[in-house]
Amino acid sequence: MNDDMQDDEHRFCSICGSSELWVECDNCGGDGHFDAYEDDPLWYDPGDTHLCTWCLGTGGHWVCCNASKHPAEAAEGQKK
Repeated sequence: MNDDMQDDEHRFCSICGSSELWVECDNCGGDGHFDAYEDDPLWYDPGDTHLCTWCLGTGGHWVCCNASKHPAEAAEGQKK
């Protein structure tokens, strides 16, 4: 298992029924936001944050353990 994956909750894939694992967002490191003051203290106040545009504030996403074996059509339907 990869270090950036965690199993906080047991979830199952809607396509194949396999377990899903939580993968932290590579952009924000799982925080879901960025500390604007830390990035630029001249323009922002302590506590100001920016929402992560990759995960939209969730901090990551669920991934099926067998996602590579899903048919392409099924995987496209799951993204919607």
